[in-house]
Amino acid sequence: MKLIELLKEFDDKFIIYGFYKEGVEGNLSFRNFNEEDFFDVLASSRAVITNGGFNVISEAIYLNKPVFSIPVKKQFEQILNAIHLERLGYGEFHEDPDKGDLEKFLLNLDVYKENIESNFVHDGNQAVLRELDEIIEEFTELNHENTA
Repeated sequence: MKLIELLKEFDDKFIIYGFYKEGVEGNLSFRNFNEEDFFDVLASSRAVITNGGFNVISEAIYLNKPVFSIPVKKQFEQILNAIHLERLGYGEFHEDPDKGDLEKFLLNLDVYKENIESNFVHDGNQAVLRELDEIIEEFTELNHENTA
């Protein structure tokens, strides 16, 4: 709940999922998870504040959204994701953020967005699909040789 209190100190509006409640408290809008709504909000947001889960971080980066990551304590994968995110310059990793941390992040959104635009390459999975085609072709050829 410390993060909720921290967000209330800002003039920005925040949409929050994951508390199983609906409603507005000042600059905070609580919503129950709805996949379509969530992706619309994510696509139209300036940035994302999340734990260190791979899915939301990767979706945010794909949509060119800087990420402020607060991994769940002692969750190794989330911590690694957050460290990698920060090293790439796509956002920040904080274990116990304070107001100054969030202010700094919000002031640097343009830098993070530029880093994502300049360095993140997504080819629509074409490289993976080409590799799969090659494996299937090799398997098919090998299978035909063994049955001939």
